[in-house]
Amino acid sequence: MDTLEAMRVFVAVVERNGFSAAAQALDLSTAGVTRQVAALEKRLSTRLLHRTTRRVSPTSAGAAYYAQCVRLLGELDALEASIGAQALEPSGTLRINAPVSWGIARLGPLLASYRERFPLVELELGRSDLLVDLVEEG
Repeated sequence: MDTLEAMRVFVAVVERNGFSAAAQALDLSTAGVTRQVAALEKRLSTRLLHRTTRRVSPTSAGAAYYAQCVRLLGELDALEASIGAQALEPSGTLRINAPVSWGIARLGPLLASYRERFPLVELELGRSDLLVDLVEEG
Protein backbone atom coordinates (compact mmCIF):
# COMPACT_ATOMS: atom_id res chain seq x y z
CA MET A 1 0.00 0.00 0.00
CA ASP A 2 1.25 3.47 -0.91
CA THR A 3 0.61 5.34 2.34
CA LEU A 4 0.75 8.81 0.80
CA GLU A 5 -1.74 7.84 -1.88
CA ALA A 6 -3.99 6.25 0.75
CA MET A 7 -3.79 9.46 2.80
CA ARG A 8 -4.81 11.51 -0.25
CA VAL A 9 -7.72 9.15 -0.88
CA PHE A 10 -8.81 9.33 2.77
CA VAL A 11 -8.72 13.14 2.69
CA ALA A 12 -10.84 13.14 -0.47
CA VAL A 13 -13.41 10.81 1.13
CA VAL A 14 -13.72 13.05 4.19
CA GLU A 15 -13.88 16.27 2.16
CA ARG A 16 -16.48 14.90 -0.25
CA ASN A 17 -18.49 13.02 2.39
CA GLY A 18 -18.43 9.75 0.50
CA PHE A 19 -16.55 7.11 -1.42
CA SER A 20 -18.32 7.66 -4.75
CA ALA A 21 -17.70 11.41 -4.83
CA ALA A 22 -14.07 10.90 -3.84
CA ALA A 23 -13.63 8.21 -6.48
CA GLN A 24 -15.07 10.48 -9.14
CA ALA A 25 -12.86 13.41 -8.07
CA LEU A 26 -9.74 11.22 -8.06
CA ASP A 27 -10.68 9.37 -11.25
CA LEU A 28 -10.60 6.02 -9.43
CA SER A 29 -13.16 3.28 -8.98
CA THR A 30 -15.33 3.37 -5.89
CA ALA A 31 -14.09 -0.12 -5.01
CA GLY A 32 -10.48 1.08 -5.29
CA VAL A 33 -11.16 4.00 -2.96
CA THR A 34 -12.90 1.69 -0.48
CA ARG A 35 -9.95 -0.74 -0.57
CA GLN A 36 -7.42 2.04 0.04
CA VAL A 37 -9.31 3.37 3.05
CA ALA A 38 -9.78 -0.16 4.43
CA ALA A 39 -6.05 -0.86 4.01
CA LEU A 40 -5.24 2.39 5.79
CA GLU A 41 -7.57 1.50 8.67
CA LYS A 42 -5.98 -1.94 8.89
CA ARG A 43 -2.48 -0.45 8.91
CA LEU A 44 -3.45 1.97 11.69
CA SER A 45 -5.49 -0.66 13.55
CA THR A 46 -8.37 1.76 14.01
CA ARG A 47 -11.62 2.78 12.36
CA LEU A 48 -11.28 6.15 10.63
CA LEU A 49 -14.79 6.50 9.21
CA HIS A 50 -18.38 5.93 10.33
CA ARG A 51 -20.18 4.40 7.36
CA THR A 52 -23.93 4.48 6.84
CA THR A 53 -25.93 3.82 3.69
CA ARG A 54 -26.27 7.55 3.06
CA ARG A 55 -23.27 9.13 4.65
CA VAL A 56 -19.63 8.82 5.63
CA SER A 57 -18.18 10.81 8.52
CA PRO A 58 -14.87 10.62 10.38
CA THR A 59 -14.57 9.00 13.78
CA SER A 60 -12.73 10.98 16.45
CA ALA A 61 -9.52 9.18 15.45
CA GLY A 62 -10.40 9.81 11.80
CA ALA A 63 -10.90 13.53 12.41
CA ALA A 64 -7.50 13.79 14.12
CA TYR A 65 -5.88 11.75 11.36
CA TYR A 66 -7.59 13.89 8.70
CA ALA A 67 -6.23 17.12 10.23
CA GLN A 68 -2.69 15.73 10.28
CA CYS A 69 -3.02 14.36 6.73
CA VAL A 70 -4.12 17.75 5.42
CA ARG A 71 -1.17 19.43 7.15
CA LEU A 72 1.39 16.83 6.03
CA LEU A 73 0.14 16.60 2.45
CA GLY A 74 0.10 20.39 2.21
CA GLU A 75 3.70 20.55 3.41
CA LEU A 76 4.71 17.78 1.01
CA ASP A 77 3.05 19.54 -1.93
CA ALA A 78 4.78 22.81 -0.99
CA LEU A 79 8.14 21.05 -0.67
CA GLU A 80 7.77 19.37 -4.05
CA ALA A 81 6.76 22.66 -5.66
CA SER A 82 9.77 24.48 -4.20
CA ILE A 83 12.17 21.74 -5.26
CA GLY A 84 10.63 21.69 -8.72
CA ALA A 85 11.05 25.45 -8.98
CA GLN A 86 14.70 25.18 -7.92
CA ALA A 87 15.35 22.51 -10.52
CA LEU A 88 14.11 24.91 -13.20
CA GLU A 89 16.23 27.79 -11.88
CA PRO A 90 19.52 28.10 -13.80
CA SER A 91 22.60 27.75 -11.61
CA GLY A 92 26.32 27.15 -11.97
CA THR A 93 29.07 29.11 -13.67
CA LEU A 94 28.80 30.94 -16.97
CA ARG A 95 32.17 31.88 -18.47
CA ILE A 96 32.22 34.56 -21.16
CA ASN A 97 35.28 35.71 -23.07
CA ALA A 98 34.99 38.75 -25.29
CA PRO A 99 37.26 41.32 -26.91
CA VAL A 100 38.08 44.18 -24.53
CA SER A 101 36.32 47.01 -26.38
CA TRP A 102 33.25 44.97 -27.29
CA GLY A 103 32.97 43.39 -23.82
CA ILE A 104 32.97 46.69 -21.96
CA ALA A 105 30.55 48.44 -24.30
CA ARG A 106 28.06 45.65 -24.91
CA LEU A 107 28.25 43.12 -22.08
CA GLY A 108 28.16 45.41 -19.04
CA PRO A 109 24.45 46.28 -19.20
CA LEU A 110 23.50 42.75 -20.28
CA LEU A 111 25.39 41.08 -17.45
CA ALA A 112 23.79 43.33 -14.83
CA SER A 113 20.28 42.39 -15.93
CA TYR A 114 21.29 38.73 -16.32
CA ARG A 115 22.60 38.70 -12.74
CA GLU A 116 19.31 40.12 -11.45
CA ARG A 117 17.28 37.56 -13.37
CA PHE A 118 19.44 34.53 -12.50
CA PRO A 119 21.07 35.13 -9.10
CA LEU A 120 22.26 31.51 -8.76
CA VAL A 121 24.49 31.79 -11.84
CA GLU A 122 28.06 32.86 -11.17
CA LEU A 123 29.42 34.96 -14.01
CA GLU A 124 33.07 34.90 -15.03
CA LEU A 125 33.96 37.50 -17.62
CA GLY A 126 37.25 37.31 -19.44
CA ARG A 127 38.31 40.21 -21.64
CA SER A 128 41.07 39.67 -24.11
CA ASP A 129 41.75 40.47 -27.71
CA LEU A 130 43.61 37.15 -28.08
CA LEU A 131 42.01 34.12 -29.68
CA VAL A 132 40.97 31.53 -27.09
CA ASP A 133 41.14 27.76 -27.58
CA LEU A 134 37.87 26.65 -25.94
CA VAL A 135 39.03 23.05 -25.52
CA GLU A 136 42.31 24.01 -23.88
CA GLU A 137 40.78 26.68 -21.62
CA GLY A 138 37.94 24.41 -20.45
